Amino acid sequence: MPGSFSEIPFFRIVLAFIAGLLLYGLEVRISIFILPALALFFLVLAYTSGKTVWNYSLMGMALFLLILLSGFYRVQTTDQIGTLNHFSTQQCEGDELLLRARIDEVNDRTNFTRLLISVKEAACSQKPESASMAGGRLLLQIRNTDSSTLLIPGQTIEFTGKIGAIPQARNPHAFSFKDFMARQRVYHRGFLDGEELNILDKNPSQLTSRIHRFRKSFLSNLKTHTNMEETPGLITGIVLGDKSLMDDQIYSAFRDVGAAHVLAVSGLHVGIVYSLFYLFLKRAPSIPKALITLTGVWAFILFAGAPPSAIRAGSMFSLFCLGQLFQKKAHSINILSFCAFLHLFYDPNLLADIGFQFSYMALLGILVFFRKINAFLPIPNKWIQPLRDLVSLSIAAQIGVLPLSIYYFNQASPYFMFSSIFSITGAYLILTGGLLVGLLGFILPKPATVMGWLMDYLCWILAEIMKLFNTLPAASFKELHLTIPELLVIYGLIVLFALIIYQRMVQWKKPVILAMGLLVFTGFSHSYHKMQTHAVYIYSVGNEVLIDLFSPHRINTVKSPTLKDRTEKFAAAGNRMVYKSGNRQSDTLYLNEERSLKLIRGKQSDLVIVKGKVPTNLIEITNRPFHLILTYNSSLSADQKESIRSASPLSIISGGANTRRTAVNLEEVAQQLDVPYGNSFHRYVKIKDL
Repeated sequence: MPGSFSEIPFFRIVLAFIAGLLLYGLEVRISIFILPALALFFLVLAYTSGKTVWNYSLMGMALFLLILLSGFYRVQTTDQIGTLNHFSTQQCEGDELLLRARIDEVNDRTNFTRLLISVKEAACSQKPESASMAGGRLLLQIRNTDSSTLLIPGQTIEFTGKIGAIPQARNPHAFSFKDFMARQRVYHRGFLDGEELNILDKNPSQLTSRIHRFRKSFLSNLKTHTNMEETPGLITGIVLGDKSLMDDQIYSAFRDVGAAHVLAVSGLHVGIVYSLFYLFLKRAPSIPKALITLTGVWAFILFAGAPPSAIRAGSMFSLFCLGQLFQKKAHSINILSFCAFLHLFYDPNLLADIGFQFSYMALLGILVFFRKINAFLPIPNKWIQPLRDLVSLSIAAQIGVLPLSIYYFNQASPYFMFSSIFSITGAYLILTGGLLVGLLGFILPKPATVMGWLMDYLCWILAEIMKLFNTLPAASFKELHLTIPELLVIYGLIVLFALIIYQRMVQWKKPVILAMGLLVFTGFSHSYHKMQTHAVYIYSVGNEVLIDLFSPHRINTVKSPTLKDRTEKFAAAGNRMVYKSGNRQSDTLYLNEERSLKLIRGKQSDLVIVKGKVPTNLIEITNRPFHLILTYNSSLSADQKESIRSASPLSIISGGANTRRTAVNLEEVAQQLDVPYGNSFHRYVKIKDL
């Protein structure tokens, strides 16, 4: 912790820059002429001002505004460059696009290959002569064929196809693939067969293609020199962050006990590689040691696919290493802030990236809390000091990322500090051993086989330990939910807590404790409010039916018997977390009969769910106002329309299992009755005040 803010100027700079990025996100628009005017004002003020507290404060505010506006215009410029000549602006009137692009990333899956490409030229397929320079990134999914196995980064490809925008999530609080890809500035996707793809240069000389070939050979060595089925998946998860080969049960165990961070290449992995070089080169001269260490670290980062989190960590370790080499000292938080500023200036969209947020908050937590926690924990014997350091490191990192983890993933584990001891130790050994197996496989097959045998048992032991943690009582608290204001309040309290333990704001001790108690009470009252809520959600699940009816202390679910559990969880799990469904009694009704009608009584009105043909006596079903949900209807006859009109429902919802013709007819009836209409095939429908 710095003695004063003057020791960490880049921390203040990056805060002002982030404020500018957030200001742009609020869709505030500022004239471009304000920035040079403010810069001129700052220069004049600096030249003419005297040495008074007022003038220093005024200069500080002017400098803060200058950096804020720099962030604002930087993200604005980035957005304009991203949309200039974007391939999606081609006007082809329904015609397919002819695109030429460079492959940036290749992700092989079981039945398909996913490409992330940068478009270079675009034209309408019927007018190839109209090809012109274009920009933009695209997600392309290739059905696996012989040609798709030859795809490597750096290649130039050409194809013709229909490109569509990535759709928004169709259900409330569900994972939004659109938002996830938008953080990478990818807004469109396409689907092709391998035969529709033309590879223009099959053997590019770019560094990325060579690394890709080396990675494939490395993976082949892992499979060749290990025997247990789960070993290659766990090694590639820890070494490369590639979880495609991992067993689902093992990955779930890591995730539920708060140890999934070791399965994504991050600062932890870069730190392990850095420590290995530092250990082996401890007695080497300073300059060769620094050069070899930095070369090895960045070689590992490139080999791991150069994920942003690893690049950020590599930048920090490089600055630390160069500082030691030239005997220059700087505060760790200042170096961290400097790296954050460089990364955000290069790509302002990183601010919305989950990996960026997690890596920097984890490092900030370690830098602020590690020493205090380490000093607080007793150490009866010096031999257990590494164990204490691991516990302190885990707790400090979790203080930084736990609120984010709850916000994004809605779960937390009370055993994270214990599971991290095993997961971090295991990651250190498996990363080292996995690299040896893959590299020795090229030159010394027999030692690689021996090392692979050791890795088999080490991976098996680590997986079993994570599974054991997962069987403990209350291994993972799920259905946790935080709003953005609550998240900001929690981080504000963490900052105040840090200032208190460093004796900076002792007088705030009681207010902070009171604020924490108020936060807990607010969370309880929020949960209580949700428990008293009446709400109906008709989820979008294709040609199936899934309806949740929330009432005080109870949730009723209506669904079709053929609905898969995985589909139900994906569609409704996030919304059920918000409504605290785990604290309510649950009842499930199935639409089993060929023709069925279900009447559910609400507080102010009823809900009538009809499967198949609408009964002619619909008006006699209930003597109260009601909402109508019609599903599994193939044809809406004139008699059925008249039955609905006579009953005059409060709203009409078409279930996803209806035909398109039925949906159109229901919308016409709703317009005639002037009542709300919803179609759950495209997006979920919510009914208020049932």
